[in-house]
Amino acid sequence: LGAALRRARAMDATVWTKVGRLVRRRGEGEVEESNVAGRSIFAETPRDVVPVLDYSAEGALRSLEDSASRLGCEIFGARVHDPDGRDDAFAANGAFAGLRQAGLAEISIGTNDAATAFRALGLVDTVMLANAWTLLDQDGAALLAACAERRIPVHLAGVYASGYLAGGDSYKYSTDVPPHVAAKRRRWADFARDEGFDDLKLIALAFAFLPRAVHLVALGLRSPADVDDTLCLLRSLARVGLPAWRRLFQRAAAREGLLAPGVLDL
Repeated sequence: LGAALRRARAMDATVWTKVGRLVRRRGEGEVEESNVAGRSIFAETPRDVVPVLDYSAEGALRSLEDSASRLGCEIFGARVHDPDGRDDAFAANGAFAGLRQAGLAEISIGTNDAATAFRALGLVDTVMLANAWTLLDQDGAALLAACAERRIPVHLAGVYASGYLAGGDSYKYSTDVPPHVAAKRRRWADFARDEGFDDLKLIALAFAFLPRAVHLVALGLRSPADVDDTLCLLRSLARVGLPAWRRLFQRAAAREGLLAPGVLDL
């Protein structure tokens, strides 16, 4: 990745990284067992090292140094990754304080949990929220409203609900999909077809851009084909236009069980 970024300097790429873990050998700290080789969602996870949890200021600075060394390029911003239930990350000598010391252009939090993001609102420049504002789940609605009021930009991730809205079998990182979620996906697919759209991803992507607080949407792309497909979706998104998308989601809100009340006011 670092080599590719260095070759693409002319593209003026903005590089973010995240802290909260260090790549170390076993025995060097608290191992995040759910992300070791064989359990991680990433098939290419190396087997000779493990992710070690470290939400201290010192750990955040070491993580930044490690990332900069591996990538060989300037880092614009960093997010404290999944500090759910980690009081040490929010302490005076915690990861957020460490990132402030680093002098980055922006610091942020990355989490699936809206309540954890609320804790960080006085500590960050932006918020990355995953899997909490999708066609299937709007648990992040109150957070988005708070960020809009405080003018804190939100970067949305997981807008396809970990791939489930893109035709995959995984919902929020699990293949154990609740029956009511599967039924809701079918209802959204029916609605999309009724509106003349064959690809549910386009509806999901349009929904991600609706709230005023959302400044960026982050998508996980694994191949050049994924990039090409996403560029086509974005062009289609722009052709339809935001006013037309708002009218479409107003029609969706009129259908029972598709959208929570009030979400279109954000």
